[in-house]
Amino acid sequence: MNTTTLYAELIVVGSGATLFIVLLVYSLFGDPSWFSKLGELTSIGSVISLIPVLSVFYLLGIVISNVAYLLFKSREKKLHHKKLSKIQHEYERIREEKISDVYEDIRTMLYTSGHTELIHEFEFRRSKIRICRGWFINSFLIIFALVTYLFTNKIPYPSMVWFWIITVGLLSVGTRLSWETATDTELDWLESYAKQKLLTPNPEE
Repeated sequence: MNTTTLYAELIVVGSGATLFIVLLVYSLFGDPSWFSKLGELTSIGSVISLIPVLSVFYLLGIVISNVAYLLFKSREKKLHHKKLSKIQHEYERIREEKISDVYEDIRTMLYTSGHTELIHEFEFRRSKIRICRGWFINSFLIIFALVTYLFTNKIPYPSMVWFWIITVGLLSVGTRLSWETATDTELDWLESYAKQKLLTPNPEE
């Protein structure tokens, strides 16, 4: 994967985790004077200070991405088996060997094929899946932080808090559906690639 793309992906995921931390800390320990300091972000010095902030985004992005991977791993394995089981049988028949994970085997063949455009297309699909997974986790964390405002009264308008809780709740539903759709699309794409490259009389060509 392109390094810049990976950084961007992790920052996108990490920004949600950072928002959760900021909301929670402000709810528990915050002071309204914090908001008066937002205007200072336009100064050159503040822009330079964003570098360590982006580092925090990146670190949190790694943590959330790994947690999301563990939580979604079982479901993804089931989808892989459901979508690729038929082609796995054909693949094993042609290769005359047992394949423990046809998904990983197809990925390996893709990455060693030298088809740069196809590899980039596949990586783009994987990036969407990881972002959806990460933001699904972020959504629940943000909702938890917002719920604390109902008890601390740092936002004096409960209706506004509930508005954002419902909005982020809808976001969690959207990211979950988007993850499943993106995963189905990725597996359909891999299946098509496998049929074209593997299930032919001369699969090495």
